[in-house]
Amino acid sequence: EMVQGFSEIYKLFHQHGKKESSVSSSNSYRLERLADHMMVKGGLLQLFAIMEGMGMISERRLVEEEKQVLFIKNSIEYIREHYAEKIYIRDLANLCQLNEQYFTRFFGSHVGVSPLEYLNRYRVKKATAMICSSEEKIIDIAKKTGFHNQGNFIKTFKTVMGETPMQYRKREGK
Repeated sequence: EMVQGFSEIYKLFHQHGKKESSVSSSNSYRLERLADHMMVKGGLLQLFAIMEGMGMISERRLVEEEKQVLFIKNSIEYIREHYAEKIYIRDLANLCQLNEQYFTRFFGSHVGVSPLEYLNRYRVKKATAMICSSEEKIIDIAKKTGFHNQGNFIKTFKTVMGETPMQYRKREGK
């Protein structure tokens, strides 16, 4: 079927094309009528459809979407594995081989929040679990969850949870 489609396009060029000689190739054909151009384009589209149906052509968009999903997945896994460490946007961007600004927009458009906000929310989630399951000091929990400044931890915690870590601990009964 594919060979037949190619043969039909070849015949169209020979029947309707004007043979020209050029420096770059020994034989070339030029189509002059719009109808002939449309016939060739239609034949090429049909040929591409056959090739795609046979799995010979993968959709570039699908490949790009798979790549984007992988970038997001790798970024989120990195955050979850290294949340207690100092993480820079450039680390995440380098992981995806993107520049920092593009990565930040890319992540935000796919996840719904910026990478920094995702990281902070994840850290707060881990902190809430520690607050509920231990008697550790808030400052120690802050450090274990990647916040190296207690004031920043309290501010971020309150933004995410609507209350301070101490209020949360009291409300949860610890």
